[in-house]
Amino acid sequence: MDNNKKLFEELLKADGISPAGASESERIAFAKILDQQLKPKQSHPASRPNVWRVFMKSKITKLAVAAAIIIATFIGINQFGDSSVVWADVVQKVEQIRTAVCRTKDTVSGLVYVNSGAAQETQGITYYSSEYGMRMDKSISKNLVMAEYWLPIERTIVSINPAAKTYQRLSLSEDEFRRRFYKRDWKEFIKHVMSFEYTKIGYNKINGVEVEGVEVTNPRVMLENLFENVVVRLWVDIRTNLPVRIEMEGTADNGAVQCSQTIDILELDGDIDPNKFVPDIPANYKLMAQAEIDDKDEGLAIQGLRAFAEITNGRYPSSMAMLTAVNEIWKERSGKKTGKEELEKGITIQSTCEFYGELERDNKTPAYYGKKVTPRDVNSVLMRWKVSDNQYRVIYGNLTAENVSSRQLTELETSLRK
Repeated sequence: MDNNKKLFEELLKADGISPAGASESERIAFAKILDQQLKPKQSHPASRPNVWRVFMKSKITKLAVAAAIIIATFIGINQFGDSSVVWADVVQKVEQIRTAVCRTKDTVSGLVYVNSGAAQETQGITYYSSEYGMRMDKSISKNLVMAEYWLPIERTIVSINPAAKTYQRLSLSEDEFRRRFYKRDWKEFIKHVMSFEYTKIGYNKINGVEVEGVEVTNPRVMLENLFENVVVRLWVDIRTNLPVRIEMEGTADNGAVQCSQTIDILELDGDIDPNKFVPDIPANYKLMAQAEIDDKDEGLAIQGLRAFAEITNGRYPSSMAMLTAVNEIWKERSGKKTGKEELEKGITIQSTCEFYGELERDNKTPAYYGKKVTPRDVNSVLMRWKVSDNQYRVIYGNLTAENVSSRQLTELETSLRK
């Protein structure tokens, strides 16, 4: 205690203040506040507000309070005690979760098809069930703008737009649905995040829960190839080792597109009505797009590149980041009517970006040269990836494809690397 008082006095002297120069009432108030700061976790006496009123009348005592706050900060710096997340247990804990309810907040700016590129915030609620799938409701200013259902039994994704009174239906093969659902499954995402090299970012308090966080900045941490740059933070309850919040921030289109998402995990392993996962499509809603995708392979990737070139009069996406490619399409179509055909082409283009993301995650060393290569560049490499130790698959500017050796690839890419 004596050492703490000495520290306090030294802090005051550093500001040119001497406690001995204070009046009798100020010294008494000074002593009371000091005692409160140095007695950990004691309740404050009811008379404290009156002490503050007396004490804060002079400049000397105001500065003394500032010094007391500094001491309190040092004393309270270990307010979380010795508790810490056992990060090796987080994945195991997450795997056991059967249901969850999450609150989401998304902000986006720079996407020309969202609020004409101006910043927009969306709130949402997500229901997750390992048996029935997932439902995501999105609202703007408390008005529902989208309800999306991921239905594993039917292997179908249904998106409903109440404002436009339209809906879309995407039917997938079993393997393709599993791959896509894996990218939406927040449990799998947490496990995926923990597989990357991460940085511990300290402690916080979120929704009344004491948490510890980690951060990942590798763009490959995103299960969908959405961004060019990204940061993901995971906050975990230090007492239960269960996730509390996921934060994501990303940019695309050379920074023109900026997105962030916060997922607050509100409830784990509670009872969720199975009817939550049954799409409610009013009879007067119009089907805007319907597609069947058997698999995400090279053929579908080429189909997406061809669709992009058709929409943009002979250009390819400048990047395989999905939001970059989609944003470039909408810039091209600004002011033009978008119908069912354009939407279905858009789905195919997204699949091309997802295919490229799969190549990255599988360490196939892909490369893409859409900034330089056009359909007229018949012998130029548009995209390539490794298929064996000495062989690469190449898609050319005219969208033909073949295997080449490592030596041939070096010759083909020489001009593109300048």
